[in-house]
Amino acid sequence: MPDGRDGTLVPVFKPGFDPLMALAYDWVGPVLAVATPALLRALDLDRRAAPRGQGLVLALLDAVGAAGFTHLAEVLYTLRQPVGFTAASQVPRLLTGDPAAVTRWSVRNGLDVAVRTTPVTSAFGNEGPLLFEPCTVEARVAAPPPASVIVPTRNAPALLRGCLDSLLRVRARYGAPVQIIVIDHENEDPEALALMATMRQRHGVMVMPFRGPFNWSVMNDLAAEAATGELLAFVNDDTVALTKDWLRRAAGTLALPGVGAVGGRLLYADGRIQHAGVVVSRNQGPAHEGIGLPAGDGGYLGRNRVLRSVAAVTGACLVTPRRVFRSVGGFDRTMPVNWNDIDYCMAVRRAGLLVAYDPEVCLYHFESKTRGYLVGEDAARAATNVVAQMDGKWRDMLETDLFQNRAFSRYGQPFTRLDPGG
Repeated sequence: MPDGRDGTLVPVFKPGFDPLMALAYDWVGPVLAVATPALLRALDLDRRAAPRGQGLVLALLDAVGAAGFTHLAEVLYTLRQPVGFTAASQVPRLLTGDPAAVTRWSVRNGLDVAVRTTPVTSAFGNEGPLLFEPCTVEARVAAPPPASVIVPTRNAPALLRGCLDSLLRVRARYGAPVQIIVIDHENEDPEALALMATMRQRHGVMVMPFRGPFNWSVMNDLAAEAATGELLAFVNDDTVALTKDWLRRAAGTLALPGVGAVGGRLLYADGRIQHAGVVVSRNQGPAHEGIGLPAGDGGYLGRNRVLRSVAAVTGACLVTPRRVFRSVGGFDRTMPVNWNDIDYCMAVRRAGLLVAYDPEVCLYHFESKTRGYLVGEDAARAATNVVAQMDGKWRDMLETDLFQNRAFSRYGQPFTRLDPGG
């Protein structure tokens, strides 16, 4: 420390302003400069808000909108906090939520939102667990819209059975009609064919044949055209839901202001995180957050367990309103394998909508078990080509990524290495 004593420095490098993350905790403060007219309007909206904290941030959000905030990506201050580790109560809470403030915000905006605080540890660095207490926010809808769940598959009966069994349980709990569409991509396995026939006859699952080279975008676009639901849920056949209410929860998150797509926290078979949102850059292209961390680990600033906006989410579990899907033109059919889901999310964001990561929408994902991986030179060539394609199409959005502070390196696992030039 500057005074010569031993200490631990915890860098808090914040992203740009995010109206969804503002529901989790006061990550904007404790240093905040506010124009007097905006402050007066905010305090008039919420007379119980103190002139600091999450209540003020949410009142300012209602008063001036997200565009009224500017983020200064510089180190402006440090905080000193004595810490003891002899009891859990002595572990520092770096960021905490205020459920009452979130509830007042929801009432002002005519939303039915359930809020609770959830202690989250984060094994950031090697100095022991850090503790956050964000608000876990669940937006509830009295009558969820009809939904269509779309599942491409090819010769993977064991995976498909697990996926469809979990979807049938989800359908029973959803509270509105749920159409299940299986895309039969040249299945030849007798067990797979028998399974699809049984699901069609006994459970009304729609089976849509597709012939030709693997093209994830084309297959899902065609299924979306045949779908009857107001919500479209794109799900890989190598996923299994951990909870029966994930689809209803996604429908609630889509009811939050400005949200156009939702993705969830996906776990490997061993319970570690495979996907907790995606950050993008011109250097690396898309990169999954949280890979390899334990399922409950919060990651940097607890963000793995926080509802927030992201640059993109994976198409292994992507839920979006059909009207939004149609308005942005669906998936780019020139991207048959990689990053077509990222491209869709970029299109949603360019349309002025948010892409949300909801950690409570949680599924297992036995990644690429059906399609397999490209390896070696093929993988490198494919990655280079798609990064170039993304750069040509979305350069302005790749260069102004609001979701990862410029202090972090754009190479390797997100939020783990600093950029000396940043």
